[in-house]
Amino acid sequence: MSGSAKQTKSRISKKEFLELAIIEEQFIFYCLEKKQRLWRFFDARTYRSGPFDKQYLISLMEQLV
Repeated sequence: MSGSAKQTKSRISKKEFLELAIIEEQFIFYCLEKKQRLWRFFDARTYRSGPFDKQYLISLMEQLV
């Protein structure tokens, strides 16, 4: 395989990978309540929300590996 053919194959592979590697956007809010202060996340695509805590952060990081 020639150098330019390898380069083309590499570019196609990278392009396909980038199309598959979707990073979903989530909003993070700092909430002030009477008795507590906490971080929460909101996924605008699925309308899912919850506490942004250590366990949630770990689950997000595991998706990147």
